[in-house]
Amino acid sequence: MFIVVIGECSSGKSAYLQYLRDTVKGSYFMGVDDARRYNIDTALIEKVFGDEIPLDGFKDKEDARRKLTDACRECSVLLVDQVGFGTRSYSDGRLINNWLAEIGRYKNVITVSHDILKLYNADRIVTLNWDDGVPKLQEVDLDEAEKIVSV
Repeated sequence: MFIVVIGECSSGKSAYLQYLRDTVKGSYFMGVDDARRYNIDTALIEKVFGDEIPLDGFKDKEDARRKLTDACRECSVLLVDQVGFGTRSYSDGRLINNWLAEIGRYKNVITVSHDILKLYNADRIVTLNWDDGVPKLQEVDLDEAEKIVSV
């Protein structure tokens, strides 16, 4: 399942990913966790990409290959903060987001985003509130999500 968490800046979205990292056994937080502790899931790579990771359309092909390979670590839940942040090209971030949605067919992928174009592949879109240090999620539809993200 591919879940996108949205909300205003400083609403605790990144903290939610950290919370999941600390409470969900086997979760992998891309860019935060030591990737060496999580093997590459070659079977998942084959299911998602076939014989090789398709890099057509990416401006920075080597960066895309690294990120997409990293997204295919052996884990129960893949956590991604701001898909495409740090990429040289906005379009590369959108393409990576599309592939994360595909990976979400085989494992849970939870990401946070402020980008309206990254919502369209989501299986679920949720907002987040905190109650005494516990996250409370509320599912929203695409129309509601577009209003929240465009603020």
